[in-house]
Amino acid sequence: MLTSYCYRVYPTNVQQQTLRRQFGSVRFVYNYFLALQQQRCEDKKKHLSFFDMCRELVELKRSDDYSWLYLTYAQSLYEGLKNLDAAYQN
Repeated sequence: MLTSYCYRVYPTNVQQQTLRRQFGSVRFVYNYFLALQQQRCEDKKKHLSFFDMCRELVELKRSDDYSWLYLTYAQSLYEGLKNLDAAYQN
């Protein structure tokens, strides 16, 4: 038998700010690559694989306009890309 517990979390202001930055960055990356995938679909091109998106993300982070993505944990961004890739696989 499995038992589940529900805990309420009360993060500090610094933790709230960090969580907002993480969630916002993941949402941005997901939407950025979703728009890229949709554009490729309209252009009748093959969709990008997870690994292609990861390579593109590294290039995106290196650009001056999106250097703020370095403030986010890379694993979080890659999970957003995994979710997008899973959506295109199904």
